[in-house]
Amino acid sequence: MYKIVSFNLRYDTPNDGAQQFCHRLPFILDTIRVEAPDIIGFQECLQHMREALRDNLNDYYIVGGGRDADRFGESSVIAFRKNRFNLNECDTFWLSPTIYTPGSRFPEDQSPCPRVCTMVSLTDTGDGKSFLVYNLHTDHEGVLARIQSSDLVLKRLKEDGERLGLPFLFTGDFNATPDAEEIQKLTKEGLRDLAEGLGGTFHDYGRREESLKIDYIFASAGISAESVCLWDQTRDGRYLSDHYPVAALVNIP
Repeated sequence: MYKIVSFNLRYDTPNDGAQQFCHRLPFILDTIRVEAPDIIGFQECLQHMREALRDNLNDYYIVGGGRDADRFGESSVIAFRKNRFNLNECDTFWLSPTIYTPGSRFPEDQSPCPRVCTMVSLTDTGDGKSFLVYNLHTDHEGVLARIQSSDLVLKRLKEDGERLGLPFLFTGDFNATPDAEEIQKLTKEGLRDLAEGLGGTFHDYGRREESLKIDYIFASAGISAESVCLWDQTRDGRYLSDHYPVAALVNIP
């Protein structure tokens, strides 16, 4: 069994006041240490945020590149336990017509923000089981850009499946609810929403009357979830993020 988490960190901005990343960081670190996930897909992770996580979470490797042309900026990195996995392959590609052009994006109906997906191939050091993990953050403005991202992701999953023949897990902030076309495209192609029926994830630090489900853990056929939950706890009036992280205990046959 593996515990995997999709965790939008909320990028570091002083506009968040008492909820700014520097104030939330001790709570984030304590929660990760207590929950002890095997794999975490982080979104909205700026370079200094990544360094803070790396410097304090010594049990994890954190891999993946930034989205900007200089390969810095926000990233969708993947953290995994050093003592449980060997890394076979790591790749960051852009959600764009030219997936290996740093800083590229879809030319129409997308915010100015480039978007990336990180992929890793891992092997369990205990039983030798290998599988893939993907993590992304799709555009927050462009519906067409998100639909194109789903098409691109499906193409990539097919290519990697033919090349490697491995099961996969897919974490991310997809900026779309389950009934949206961009999500329906994924589920119709066989991706299983392991958190189906779970409550909303984006709560805007508790300001929304109803949270929106836009964060997911998808899986290939055959992978099952023993349990799924939201990390919805608070401490001293602080949230872990403006999104609830989604955690699943999964079995990969």
